[in-house]
Amino acid sequence: MESRTLGKTGRKVGVIGLGFEHLKTKSEQEVETIVSTALDAGINYFDLVWSLPHLLRGIGSSLGKRRGEVVLAVHFGSGHSNGKYKLSRDPVECETMFMEALKDLGTDYADIANIHYIKDMKTWKQIKKNGVINAAFSLKNRGIVRNLAVGTHSLEVVRLVAEEGLFDSVMYPINLANHCLPDRDTVLDLCKRKGIGVVAMKPFAAGRLLRAGEVTMIQRWQSGGQYLKMMMPEITTTQCLSYSLSQSGVCVVVAGPSNLTELEGLIGFNNAKKDEVCFEHLLDAFTN
Repeated sequence: MESRTLGKTGRKVGVIGLGFEHLKTKSEQEVETIVSTALDAGINYFDLVWSLPHLLRGIGSSLGKRRGEVVLAVHFGSGHSNGKYKLSRDPVECETMFMEALKDLGTDYADIANIHYIKDMKTWKQIKKNGVINAAFSLKNRGIVRNLAVGTHSLEVVRLVAEEGLFDSVMYPINLANHCLPDRDTVLDLCKRKGIGVVAMKPFAAGRLLRAGEVTMIQRWQSGGQYLKMMMPEITTTQCLSYSLSQSGVCVVVAGPSNLTELEGLIGFNNAKKDEVCFEHLLDAFTN
């Protein structure tokens, strides 16, 4: 698999990353199989937005001695309560949940602490004021995390991250649906110049881009800031991945399979033919 350097982390990551959002209902054994298959295919960037114990234990069990091969991006502010996802903006609780996640993973460090779901500038100002950002930097200073990132659906937040230059990477939706989003390319170019690695999430716009022949609504959080309603053309997962990876500053695109078959489809991108990765003919449909 092709690899790229992930911003200021200096780490080489395969261009296809693994998300776990749709694996939260799978057993530990199923998770182990998926993780092992991904590792063997050269996937080494894992985005752990979910901190459910059984999911993390399945990941940790499959890593074993291969832990050093993998970049684990654990979300700071994402946890669980009574078996369900929990979002926290309390710095003490965020650290407690983060440390519990590392314990379930069977590791004493995370490669990346990804400050979780910064919806907009209002959220950014809130967590900066109440100490969440400082708490994340404290983890880095203590050696519990190696690098810091921000996860957001807001292009304005991405711009701020790039301008401040305090973080090593940023996670943001990059897909065909935001091809014409004003200033998107300018902000991505800024990230590249500043050495901020871009992790492209939602390459399929939460699956909306794959609804060929249907009038489809794509919400702003799915596209990265632009609402669309359109008749969806025929688009493949390979074309979606190819588009995201072609954008300025993108180091890795994270996709979340729900089973082994879908993972194998993502892995197939490695061997896709030239005509299969071509997406240019689709751009007119997404041009205002």
